[in-house]
Amino acid sequence: MILLLHQLCVCVTQDSRLLELLYNSSSDHGPAKFLVFSLLIPYVHKEGSVGQDARDALLLIMALSSRYDSIGKYIAENSDFCPVRDLINNSNMLTPVFL
Repeated sequence: MILLLHQLCVCVTQDSRLLELLYNSSSDHGPAKFLVFSLLIPYVHKEGSVGQDARDALLLIMALSSRYDSIGKYIAENSDFCPVRDLINNSNMLTPVFL
């Protein structure tokens, strides 16, 4: 499965029109919005080729985020890759908000 997801990410970087099939911009939030990304996350820390393919695929997705703001926003707001999402002014103190 991870090899297939990796190949999908490679194809998307080569032809960004495929992104429309994999990224559901009409979904409100959560894993359903970018299912490929969500499916790769549990395999990031696996050893061997499965983990390496998952990490490589996620790097390809991260590269897409530099061209597509919506992808970057999804990663920042719906994943643990950006643990400090905002700063909230609470009683004159800035408090980090973790995902």
